[in-house]
Amino acid sequence: MISLERKHLNAFLVSLGVLCFVWLPTILSSRPYIDDVGRTIRGYYEWSPNGRPIAQIIFGALNVGKHLIDVYPAYQIIALAVMALCCVLMLIILNVEIS
Repeated sequence: MISLERKHLNAFLVSLGVLCFVWLPTILSSRPYIDDVGRTIRGYYEWSPNGRPIAQIIFGALNVGKHLIDVYPAYQIIALAVMALCCVLMLIILNVEIS
């Protein structure tokens, strides 16, 4: 059983801060790829023809409908939080001393 303590919360916040600092230029640039422009304007999410059927299923479930909603940095920010959580879990599993 993994027990979470105050030091784990501090490690999470430090990891999240470092990840946000590193990823900030990408988030601020907000330059969509060519295929993202069509998704933003028309609201479709056809990833299966590009070989990404799982992405289409996930986004279909997240958007709960046929029209894609553009919430640009939200998914990246959620991914940063998940990566920070993975960093903390890795520290716990590897028994790294956190002060």
